[in-house]
Amino acid sequence: MSQLVRASERIYLGESASVALSLREAEAVSLAAEPTSIDELLRAGFSEPEVSNLLSRRLLEYVDGTDRNLWWTYNWLRAYDFFERVRADRRTHTGPEAVRGCTPHRTRSIVNTLLKRRSRRFFSKTSVSAQALRRITKRLQEELRKEPCFSAFLVVQAIDDLEPGCYRLSDRGEWTAIPTGAPQRLQDSAQGMWWVRGGGGVLFFAVNMAPFKQSATSARDYFQALLALGRLGQTMLEELYAEGLAAWMTPAVDESVAAELFDINSRDLDVLELLKFGIPRALSQKGVRGV
Repeated sequence: MSQLVRASERIYLGESASVALSLREAEAVSLAAEPTSIDELLRAGFSEPEVSNLLSRRLLEYVDGTDRNLWWTYNWLRAYDFFERVRADRRTHTGPEAVRGCTPHRTRSIVNTLLKRRSRRFFSKTSVSAQALRRITKRLQEELRKEPCFSAFLVVQAIDDLEPGCYRLSDRGEWTAIPTGAPQRLQDSAQGMWWVRGGGGVLFFAVNMAPFKQSATSARDYFQALLALGRLGQTMLEELYAEGLAAWMTPAVDESVAAELFDINSRDLDVLELLKFGIPRALSQKGVRGV
């Protein structure tokens, strides 16, 4: 029986940020998203030198039959669904030309994004630079112009040139302090999740519900707005990764506490998503939660 390999754990832990894959390499890594035999890689058209190269670069690793699937270990089930579709398509073809022909156009970019991801729930207390925040804010403002029903809030924990506290992004792209905010409710607004602590800050995205209440197609429009909110979060995740920051996004927001956090009095404005970001803390320093 051929030895099993899988995509390296480095990929899932965000430790491969400097790696860039060719299309062929991305295809091989996607095939090995779950334990896969070397024979299966060879049958799919990859050569022994190609497989050996990925193993030597620690992008593939040897496993035994008892190893748990990494997609479940790190709860990346949506990404797994995508790669499983790729695998299913490939199983109906043989040879290198067929492999290239049945690969979705975006496989390379998606796998490279996976390699560069810095999804973390452990953050250093080190401050995020003011320059990084300016670039992040510029991109956020550009995205918000596409969706006028969205607005953004920020809890500053440790960012240069900004005092800790609660802020709202103005139409001019400036973070305006909310003196009546309640930053001490941050963890409560995140359903008690400890990982929102640390340096950097926490972005919150809100939706103005008024247009959906007045629309005859409100249910469908609201659903589309939620999809757009998810795209906004993913766009900002990638922007944060590009700055070398770590981040974690979740829709698990307590809306009533978030309203108190930012002193939101409007019944039409609902905070539906948060994105914690900061300097990534080394994996070897995970001794204390939320540091």
